[in-house]
Amino acid sequence: MSTIGTRIFAIFALALFSALPAKAEFSLFNSPTPQVGNAPSFVPVDQAFPFNFTQQGDRVYLDWQVLPGYYLYQDKIEVTPSADAQIGPLDMRQGQPYHDEFFGEVSIYKQPLTVTVPLLASTDNSSLKVTYQGCAEAGFCYPPESITIPLYTVSGAASDSGNTPNKTETATELQAKTYKLQ
Repeated sequence: MSTIGTRIFAIFALALFSALPAKAEFSLFNSPTPQVGNAPSFVPVDQAFPFNFTQQGDRVYLDWQVLPGYYLYQDKIEVTPSADAQIGPLDMRQGQPYHDEFFGEVSIYKQPLTVTVPLLASTDNSSLKVTYQGCAEAGFCYPPESITIPLYTVSGAASDSGNTPNKTETATELQAKTYKLQ
């Protein structure tokens, strides 16, 4: 490259970098998504759809707080018990009809959602795998998210006596416990 070419390249590079913001944060984990120009920014999935669960005897309550401007798909919510657990039909309200550009006619939740999972049987080693998916109204869809939640023992005798303890945790607390085990 000639001296003139090198100088022109250096001037171009300086002009380009001086136009960029002085501070930019880029991270894969829990940092705000950088915003470029007028393009919308999106929060991480655990902020768009904060998830909690509570086990009260033979019932597990799954709770999502849906951030304004975001929605969950009703048909993308799945609960799968481990081999040593049995569940009954999920109890959840009907979502609102919505025409989605990716999935067509669907039902969604824009408000907080609680799903009741009846436990027919479980042990202290049992778990539920909870899978869900949602999008931002601005046009960004998150990939399906899965969380495995631990259960207490439930049997016909335990649930009838009311002696089954309660278990309440947030997804963040659960992830912290999962990371400690690895």
